Amino acid sequence: MLVPIRATLEVVEEPIVREHMRLNLHVEYLRAEGSGRVVFESSGVIQKLEPNKKILAEWTSIRAGQTAVIPITINAQKFGEGSIRVKVEAYDQNGKFHYSSNPTQYFLVKEEEVLTGRSGFTDLKLQYIAHLKENGKISYLDYLRR
Repeated sequence: MLVPIRATLEVVEEPIVREHMRLNLHVEYLRAEGSGRVVFESSGVIQKLEPNKKILAEWTSIRAGQTAVIPITINAQKFGEGSIRVKVEAYDQNGKFHYSSNPTQYFLVKEEEVLTGRSGFTDLKLQYIAHLKENGKISYLDYLRR
């Protein structure tokens, strides 16, 4: 069953700098709902600039096709892996939970760059190793070993 919410995270600026990463969450409810909200979660080295603000948005009487763009600013406290996940939730007229969509963005924060994607940490690590090889920082043999 497809959840009737379209929710995607979009990185706003390239190249990404670890001290101030900006993303936009695009949300569209595809059918009418009693209410909805967006909850922010982070893990690893990723932190929200406003750490106490977990609820990013709340709506009542959602109409089919209702859309919103929610800006999110995060940073990385140190180097390593981290992610953000937003839970876009829908509730009926009585406040009973119906369903949610949970877009996730993964980050691999290195000293020289920040890699981001939706596929997970393994994909980001492979991208980073390919980047090192392409820029002559590791040999082809080292590339194969990693």
